[in-house]
Amino acid sequence: MIKDLNLALVSGAEYHVPLHFAALASQAYEAARAAGYSDRYHPVVIRPLEELTGVEVRADLENK
Repeated sequence: MIKDLNLALVSGAEYHVPLHFAALASQAYEAARAAGYSDRYHPVVIRPLEELTGVEVRADLENK
């Protein structure tokens, strides 16, 4: 995912297209990788944010 985001950011820079949210996503994935989550499926990007805020983000599968 980081590789794909970086390719998009390079293309955006080449064509002078601002990609604000792609840059934010790239930083979130870098934080997840730095926290040791790189071997997990991409939704794990939320884990460093959970740790930062002390809030767990989970689906309520029992009430579906």
